Amino acid sequence: MFVFSICFYKFLFILSMGNIRPLYIKNNAKRLFKIIEDKVTNNFEENKKVVKELELIKSKSTRNKIAAYLANLKRAKKF
Repeated sequence: MFVFSICFYKFLFILSMGNIRPLYIKNNAKRLFKIIEDKVTNNFEENKKVVKELELIKSKSTRNKIAAYLANLKRAKKF
């Protein structure tokens, strides 16, 4: 029973794997998406340049995370 439960939980973990982003990344990306919707593309590199031009976010890693989430939103058309 113990071995089965470990395998089952590993299986569930594999099914639920994905990009886990903090809430502040998601909220800021959604706000930016409303403002600059026409400039956002599916391409991460182009979104990086757009977010950098705004000069609202000083941290490079946060800018990149927001640019990646913007590309994800545009691809999925969630917003």
